[in-house]
Amino acid sequence: MSSEIEIHRAPYVSNVLIFIIIIGILAALVIPRVVNNPKRTIQAEAKKILTQVYLAEEEFKKNNPAGAYWIPESEDRIADKKNIGAFLKIGVLIPPDAKYQYSIEGNETSYRAYAILAYPKPEDGLFRDGWVLDFDGHIKAFVEDIGQ
Repeated sequence: MSSEIEIHRAPYVSNVLIFIIIIGILAALVIPRVVNNPKRTIQAEAKKILTQVYLAEEEFKKNNPAGAYWIPESEDRIADKKNIGAFLKIGVLIPPDAKYQYSIEGNETSYRAYAILAYPKPEDGLFRDGWVLDFDGHIKAFVEDIGQ
């Protein structure tokens, strides 16, 4: 009986070892890409906030009797870590450690929201980075030529 148990355990142990080796190889390939790419982490902030703006604008338009988008007053056109509450009217709060400045421009029927890297750090590897959101929900990268 004892030999029967050992025969059945052998394939199980080898399968587990093969699985662990495969997971180790995959981790060795993926982890350096995630850990060594602060640009993507920083850019994720812009994409997240712009997505929040899109969802909030759609909700605002749906609940607005005139069916219009919200366009901020001139003093609240720029939202960043110095003005985190600029978009609170639509429920979007900018993080206090935001690296981008956000703005919304347009009229009652269409708008564009922008995210421009405002507080770059040399170790992040980003110096000019920008994103634009149109009222259809498309987020696209752009680089504004701000001079050298």
